Amino acid sequence: MGTMVAISIVVGNWANAANFSEQDLAYMPATTQIELFKRGVITPVDVLKAQIALYEAHEETINVVTVEYFDDAMKAAEEATRRYADGTFRELEGITVGVKDEHCVVDWRVTQGSLVHENDPPCTENHPMIEKLRDAGAIFTVQTTVPELYLNVNASNKLWGDTRNPWNPAFSSGGSSSGSGGALAAGFSTLATGSDMGGSIRVPSSLNGLYGYKPVAGEYHNNETTSYHSNSGPMARTFTDMLMMHNVMNGKGKHSPNAFVNKRLPLTYPSIAGKKIAYVGGMGIAEPVDQVKQRMDDAIAVFEAAGATVDRIDLDLGLDQDEVSPSFRNTVLSGAMGAGFATYEPHLDKMMPYAQSFIKQAVGGDFGKQNLAEAEELVKELYATIADAVFEQGYDVLILPVLATPHIAYNYDWTLGPDIVEDGRTYNKTLPGFYTIPFNFLNWMPVVAVPTGLTDKNMPVGMQIVAPSFETEKAMQFAYHYSLVAPKFFSGELFPTYEEIE
Repeated sequence: MGTMVAISIVVGNWANAANFSEQDLAYMPATTQIELFKRGVITPVDVLKAQIALYEAHEETINVVTVEYFDDAMKAAEEATRRYADGTFRELEGITVGVKDEHCVVDWRVTQGSLVHENDPPCTENHPMIEKLRDAGAIFTVQTTVPELYLNVNASNKLWGDTRNPWNPAFSSGGSSSGSGGALAAGFSTLATGSDMGGSIRVPSSLNGLYGYKPVAGEYHNNETTSYHSNSGPMARTFTDMLMMHNVMNGKGKHSPNAFVNKRLPLTYPSIAGKKIAYVGGMGIAEPVDQVKQRMDDAIAVFEAAGATVDRIDLDLGLDQDEVSPSFRNTVLSGAMGAGFATYEPHLDKMMPYAQSFIKQAVGGDFGKQNLAEAEELVKELYATIADAVFEQGYDVLILPVLATPHIAYNYDWTLGPDIVEDGRTYNKTLPGFYTIPFNFLNWMPVVAVPTGLTDKNMPVGMQIVAPSFETEKAMQFAYHYSLVAPKFFSGELFPTYEEIE
């Protein structure tokens, strides 16, 4: 594919290659890039040129980018190349990052995917996470698409249009970190930022064959100081790249009253042989479709091959599929976030139906102390149910799908529907949040999303690995050992096809 870049030295999985194609360079893991940069085999300029070439070839089909900043990125790549030559390179020197249209980069405009913010002034200060990445030498190349105000599973909005999935453009790239997921799957950047309030890292990671981490509340800077539901976090094509990114950008910034100090985690972990895993299925909410169950069976086999015991247990959270999303909206709207949404009422005529629905609920609902008290009780009940069924029974982590089905239309609107019917089962139109939202209620529980395989419609399927509150390292241990044997997306034949299969 494309032009070839001659090399003289190669390492690792590239040991038999005499040349790298554009696809090789664009999709190369950050860990491999850095080793080859150090040896002078390739340069950050080579990688950036390859990723620009893929952008020019496929962006029109998938629309995952709001604005590209390739001129500035090329200057940074040239500087990174000089730093490798003179030995002054930093931890992520020359590694490209797609930035979600939420995280401020100085002189970039954050639009939140909305006409309301189309002409907002550019950012004058980097988001703390962006600042950490910049200080580590990362290069910001593209801003990635989001649904309006981050309120949908698809990045369909009046400002930037419809985002589609590189694996199958008929389907969703997820949300709300939609473009970050699509840009990584398309090879437009090596890493990408995301955030997760109801599944917004895990869903696009699942739908694009990626690794993504929903952090523990407090691991990252959060502008919503009294709303604990949302976290920023890393997305990448490999587990190690995701974890390396996390190690750089977690922790507080200079104006972070609600974040821990930076904590670095190991990149490798002790064996999981003898460990116990609970597979909790659909948690009593709704059963996943057959192909998702099959991919979960594949994932269970991976864990068992690593020496872990996996038991299928009954876990019923006491929520049906009609209750999960409304309950969470009531919780979110009862706090400061709800008051902020209510300020959009004068702009409803500019907004998408899903955003209008949320704003109207924020304006018209009676949200107060009683709602907060009910939410607090629900959170305690949910954790007690999980703890008693899983952790108190000696299980180290629990696993479950990210989604009931990955076959969600690219322009799907959870407020309009229709309900999704697959395998003879009918799923409420709010289905994207069935399996992710409970862990935003319980946002102190770390969750890693990992890929499990493809469906017959060429759509990736993802799994959640969930550890007890604050035990991030445990979640990473299981994700690491899974990644060693899991399907290697973005290698061999496992690349997006950009072909629609209904």
